[in-house]
Amino acid sequence: MVVDLVYNCAMSDTPPQTFGRRDVAQTTSAAAPEFVGRTGELWVIILVNFLLTLLTLGIWRFWARTRIRRYLWSHTEYQGDAAEYTGTGGELFVGFLIVFFAILLPLSIVFALLSQWLAVELPEIAVLVQWILNFLIVYLIGVALYRARRYRLSRSVWRGIRFAQTGSSLRFAWLFVGYVVTGVLSLGLALPYWHLKRWSFHWNNTWFGNRPFSFQAPVGPLYKPFLVAWLLFLPTLGISYAWYKSAALEHLSRHTRYEGQSFAFTVRPGRLIGFLLLNLLLVLVTLGLGQPITQLRMVRLITEHIGLPEGIDFEAIAQSAAERPGIGEGLADAFDVGAV
Repeated sequence: MVVDLVYNCAMSDTPPQTFGRRDVAQTTSAAAPEFVGRTGELWVIILVNFLLTLLTLGIWRFWARTRIRRYLWSHTEYQGDAAEYTGTGGELFVGFLIVFFAILLPLSIVFALLSQWLAVELPEIAVLVQWILNFLIVYLIGVALYRARRYRLSRSVWRGIRFAQTGSSLRFAWLFVGYVVTGVLSLGLALPYWHLKRWSFHWNNTWFGNRPFSFQAPVGPLYKPFLVAWLLFLPTLGISYAWYKSAALEHLSRHTRYEGQSFAFTVRPGRLIGFLLLNLLLVLVTLGLGQPITQLRMVRLITEHIGLPEGIDFEAIAQSAAERPGIGEGLADAFDVGAV
């Protein structure tokens, strides 16, 4: 999450090169990231995107998402240099078409015909087929989430060096299935364990340039705030979950490292609760049109409260050698689980 919105780096198929602009002195001191975007500017992009999406019967949404990302990325600065998003709407559109016609449409037809036949000939088996379909959908959503994050990172660049994500989307999908199934069966009590496992899988497979991030942390410290939030969930109409979220972000960020240095992300529960409630209100009042504004607010919140590692020699970091995906977030778009 933090990487997707703040550490923006990607692209470039050039050979390994050292990091940074040559007119800038080597930087090893810490500097807080800064978001310099303006709400009014983003509203103009939103309105244009809305009109073009209507005129194109929804097809423009792939380019709309790209324009929003480019604005958010390019207005997020660290040590005086802005990030860059190099993905294109065409990549997202082609990715969606491939997934829809090569995977989702054939699967839908097969399962529809099979279910119809079984309902008549073997009704007791039809229920099993429906469960298999439900499992497959959850599994594919897991694949979609991981591949979408890999695409976003590969198109995120800072000072010419891109981010990357390795690891198997198929393995992550099994993790996601476990997250959903045990989360439901345990009435949510297993969620802290899976939150940590998911964060670990993401960050232990995340790279900036040719250097990896790392993460290792105990799950125990997550359970105290979670149990309090769990017990108060209904009386507070779910608002107590923000207290757990605040504690979880602090714990997980503190154990995330790059070049041996740890991160920090501290935001008070009250601040987070007010932030989330206002975001919800913005989306409801604008009938969804204000969602990019909530994303702008999220970037601003992150840059205000994140602490980045000190003492990293960015000049020594070379370009990532990880393979870049050629198409966009087709599966994520098909299931409507894409981010920003």
